[in-house]
Amino acid sequence: MPGFAKYESPAERKELIIMKKIIAVLCAVLCLTMACCAFAEDVIRPELPSVVIPSEVLANRSFSIDPVAGENENSLRMFIYEPVAYAKAALAELKVGDFLDLAGTYCEIATLEMDGEDYVINKEAGTSMYLHADENNPDLFIAHSTDDDYIFWNRLGMTEAAFAADFVFTDLSDPDRAEPVVGDLAAFRAAWETSYFNPDNLSVQFNEKGEIAQIIFTFSPNS
Repeated sequence: MPGFAKYESPAERKELIIMKKIIAVLCAVLCLTMACCAFAEDVIRPELPSVVIPSEVLANRSFSIDPVAGENENSLRMFIYEPVAYAKAALAELKVGDFLDLAGTYCEIATLEMDGEDYVINKEAGTSMYLHADENNPDLFIAHSTDDDYIFWNRLGMTEAAFAADFVFTDLSDPDRAEPVVGDLAAFRAAWETSYFNPDNLSVQFNEKGEIAQIIFTFSPNS
């Protein structure tokens, strides 16, 4: 039979057919991978820190959080967030037609202009935003929505941490109040009952043991 001159038995012919199918699939996967890589070259991705979710490795760090109701009164389950931020070096080559990775959502850049050191993207079209240098790290630029100054967030994962014995709840949510209200765990839980906590207005400070040393509740016009 043409094409099978070297394979006399039905078993060998069947094996050849299977091998050809495998090769065809591998070629298709290779083409798809190359296409994705070509697309990825034009995507500016966030500069993500190396974060491990177990609370003990979060020691002495601060994060924005979204608390989750749990059964343990002595600990808190929470989603951990950090702002979407891009390396200054990557932004130096940013141009119209590129894509920004906004925590998994790709945003195509239709217009791009500078306002001082800020990058203003899609000012009047699409997802309008500006990139502003982080006050604590000028080599990172944080993505803000132009419409309401909303910060785009990366959800890094969930963790559960115990409250420290000297835990402090600091309430800065009232812009008309000159001084913060400082309370304990009971004050935090009471505020949780009457407030909408989210990454825009709630942050946590872990101590050296990975325990929750302080939770800060701030005013946010988006909350």
